[in-house]
Amino acid sequence: MSTIHGVPVSPFVRKLMIFMDEKALPYALNMVSPGDTSADFRALSPLGKVPGYSDDQVGISDSSVICAYLEKRHPDPPLYPSDAASLARTLWLEEYADTRFMEASGALYFQTCLAEKFFGRPADQERIAQVSGQLLPDALEYIESVLNPTDFAAAATFGLADCALASNLINLEHAGFAPTAEQHPKLAAYRDRLFERSSVQAALTRERSIFGRS
Repeated sequence: MSTIHGVPVSPFVRKLMIFMDEKALPYALNMVSPGDTSADFRALSPLGKVPGYSDDQVGISDSSVICAYLEKRHPDPPLYPSDAASLARTLWLEEYADTRFMEASGALYFQTCLAEKFFGRPADQERIAQVSGQLLPDALEYIESVLNPTDFAAAATFGLADCALASNLINLEHAGFAPTAEQHPKLAAYRDRLFERSSVQAALTRERSIFGRS
């Protein structure tokens, strides 16, 4: 049995779960928090980051590495484009989502949802204002400017880049923020399309339950 090692409220675990749900790959979830120092987890993830992943062939970590492995081992349905230009676009948008967009959406998500529930400390309002004032608007403007006119971010069909962007948009959903049609029309419409997918709905339902929301 394939096993994801991590916690579902982690944005990178979420990204992997969406990816695996899109491929209809079954998995068990081993609840491991980031920074866990157990020998078994550090064998999978020497940096202590989630997700880790194990199956009958590998024990690896990092959501991007795991997704690439799963695409090679389970190619149908394909979540990486076959042509070079679309593949490059996919990998870049995944990288942007995992770094700059995550820096913004993850900060708001942490402060509004995770800080008090899991760390027992109030939200840092100064940090929220800082991120909301520049970092998040800059990220949203960039994504708005590069979204495809097609249904999905990097190609005509749902793929890896959409998994990464969806995870960020779920961060913002939990933080009580959504891009608006007035300011970011392409991104707002894209978000709505993503949130209709069963894999994304499953993540939202699962996490709302964890946070005690309907």
